Order: sequence, then C-alpha cells, then structure tokens
Amino acid sequence: MIRSDLPWWLLDNAGPVIRFRTMVEILGETDIGLVSKALEDLFNSPIVTKWLELLKPRMGFHNFHSSMPVAFGNVMGKLVQLGLHAGLQAFDTKTLPFRAWLSDRVEESITDDDGPGTGFSMPLVASYLAYAGYDDTKPVKTVMLERLERSLEFAETVDFDEFYVKGNKKEWLVSPRFYVDVEQGLPYVHDIRGIASSKWIFEKDEYNRMAERVIATILSPEYQGLKPGYGYLKYEKRTYTIGSSVHVPGFSSFPTENEMSRLLLCLEMMAPFMTARESNWFQKSLDVLEEQVTDDGHYRFPRKWLPERQSGYWVGANYMALEDERRKQSAIDYESTFRVLKIKQLAGLL
Repeated sequence: MIRSDLPWWLLDNAGPVIRFRTMVEILGETDIGLVSKALEDLFNSPIVTKWLELLKPRMGFHNFHSSMPVAFGNVMGKLVQLGLHAGLQAFDTKTLPFRAWLSDRVEESITDDDGPGTGFSMPLVASYLAYAGYDDTKPVKTVMLERLERSLEFAETVDFDEFYVKGNKKEWLVSPRFYVDVEQGLPYVHDIRGIASSKWIFEKDEYNRMAERVIATILSPEYQGLKPGYGYLKYEKRTYTIGSSVHVPGFSSFPTENEMSRLLLCLEMMAPFMTARESNWFQKSLDVLEEQVTDDGHYRFPRKWLPERQSGYWVGANYMALEDERRKQSAIDYESTFRVLKIKQLAGLL
C-alpha cells in the first residue's frame, strides 16, 4: 500500500469515528452529502453516544478535574478525539453550560476554587473548550491569552536551580513563587494543549513567538528533568501534589511500552509548534512510530499503546479507543494508522 493511499483505506474500512475524522480533517472533504452521511453515522456510533451522554453540567473543581470518566476534562478530551467539535449542534448544546460558566467568571473576574487549587478551574475549562474548537470565543480567548502570558513569564524567569525549596523536610517542595507570588504560575499540560488549539495564536507573530519560547523551555533538559507532576505545594499546614506538568515520554531515554499512549497524545499536542517539530525528541518519536509499519503499508501498534480503561485521566492517555468494536486486529490497525496520520497532518508532513 502506498502511504498516500492510507486515508482512503481508512475511509473504506474503519468505523464511523475514524471515517468522519479522516474525511473532514485529513482529506478536507467538502461534499455536503458525503459529510452529512458520515456525521449521521458518527452520532449513531455507540462509543460517541456513550461519551456524549456523560457530558453533563456538573460544575466545580472536582467535577472538572478528577480520574472519574464523568469529569469534564476526561469527557471533553475523549469527545474531541471522537470527532466532535464546535459547530455541531448536539455538541454545542452540551457544551453551552460550560461556556456560559466560563463567560460569567471572566466577566465578573471571580473564581469558584478555594484551597490549594485556587485559580485552576478556569484555565482547565478554557483549555478544553479551545481544544474543542471554541478557541476564538471571547471568554476562551481571554483565559488562554492569560495562560500564554503566564507561561511565558515562567519561561523567561524560571531558575531551575531554585525551583525546589532547599533544605526542606519535604522533598520536591516547589518554590512558593510559582503558586503564592503568582497564582497558578506553572505551565500545565492543559495550557499547552489549549495554546496548540488556538488558531489565533499562530496567526499573530507576537503570540506565535511567545508560544514557541514557552515550548523551547518545556522541551529543555532542565524542565524535563523536573519531577513529573512538578512535586508539591504547601497550603496552610499541609502539602499537596501539584500534577499536570508537561513532561513528554521518551525525552531522555527510549519510551517504555506503558508510556507510548501518552507519547501519542503529546506528539499530537506538540505538532503545531515549530520548536517541537524540529526537536530531537519529536524526530526520534516519529522514528519509533515508523517502526510499526506492517508489510501491507499501514501502522499496527501493540494494543497496550491504545488502552481504554474504566477510570483515569484522559490527559494521561487512559481513554484511547476510537473504534466501536476493538476485538479484531483490524480495529487496532485503523486506530494506529489514523493517529499517525493526524500527528503528521498537524506537523505539516502530509
């Protein structure tokens, strides 16, 4: 099979999700009749029906961010991977309460969070809305620009030698300058995905330069050498895990089999950035994927690279299924091939 034939192979053989995404995102099909039929099939897909039903207007920190599949971040990440995006009426209806929630808080300059997570929910919600295609709406754009500026401040001022509090009884205690002096002063993986999904950032030179500067810092040995998840913060008399750092698998050593699912998400997230695409990490990671080509010319990942678990964080790559029926090897082949094509498309390699 010639590599250029892969999208057509998926279109002819894969399930509704991959067919729709291949048609619209990879091939750019504009025939209204073909797209409408593919969209109808998409919404009739059991996996889409299941996850769309889980998107309910539950507000608050633990409803936005937890390892339960019903958490906003997990459902939104999964639904976007299943092909849903801004402009699809059924999806717009489901996301409206969250968009209204964000708009109210931006307009009133308030946050519902308290405790060690103060200020985390708005960036989280905004980043997933950006990922879903609402990046140019005013509330999302406002928050994502703030997170871009905050991430740039980190990139330009961080002293990695002073990142952790020295001589403290609690190891990996992060300096309070990143969460006391500056609220939510660390760049999170959610921020980077939201920035990567905000087309207006890449359309303006100033914002584009800011984003590339942030990525250069994140893909530095010093940043990648930090403790995954950053470490801990101190709030009142207790310490809490921070989490959500932008560590990429395979940066300093070959990725383990258990890291490969997260590597796929990281490659997709980083592909829009020139600094990332030109990095040794990105190039080496693509080489790893190319080793998975079959004699027939498509891609075949080990099943462990594409897990679908009962719980966990979507950003941790715990919900990777795109096909309704995955028992056959062909389903894994379709998923593997589509994921490689999507990474390459975002990287400008198709």
